[in-house]
Amino acid sequence: MHLLRKQIASALTTNLKETINTIYAKSGNTLPRDYAANHQDEFLLGDAEGVEVIEHDSRFIIDFINGQKTGFFIDQRENRNLLQRYIKDKTVLNLFSYTGGFSIYALNGGAAAVTSIDVSQRAMDTCQQNVAFTESEELHTSLTVDVNKYLGEIESDKYDVIVVCLRTEIKALAATGEFLSPRVAMTIGTCSGHATGFSSTRLPAISSS
Repeated sequence: MHLLRKQIASALTTNLKETINTIYAKSGNTLPRDYAANHQDEFLLGDAEGVEVIEHDSRFIIDFINGQKTGFFIDQRENRNLLQRYIKDKTVLNLFSYTGGFSIYALNGGAAAVTSIDVSQRAMDTCQQNVAFTESEELHTSLTVDVNKYLGEIESDKYDVIVVCLRTEIKALAATGEFLSPRVAMTIGTCSGHATGFSSTRLPAISSS
């Protein structure tokens, strides 16, 4: 696909016309090392380094150049929307929150309070920008800390709902559910594999992509 990037860009601009103004080819980290040494990520159309988008009724800033992958995990769109429908008046903890996708939906869904946690300061800075688009900024807390350390310090029933991006370093912890009070609901999303190994857990709610 990388070899056809310019043809793909041409087809997109031809068919989408005025609806598209920026195309950025970002394949450097996925190409063979020797081949990648002679190629750089590049704009194929426009030069906007960050964009604002609306997903359902939520607004986000996306940094597709410096952000992970495309800068926004589009595959979790319907999981975010599902969360919003059940979150009213709940306290929410969003683990590995990145730029706050689930957090923004929770705020817009009427959550009582939302805490976003990620170890990346860059991600949390963007998260705060996204929170500013909501009408509930005062209900949000950003913490740039290690997730496992934080979970070891809080009471097991501090939050009503915990959102987890299923990553290798959290699998063992999530699978045991030892940090959860029986009344706490957990939603689990993954963009890199199936959520397995939870048959013996006491997790009231699991949602995976």
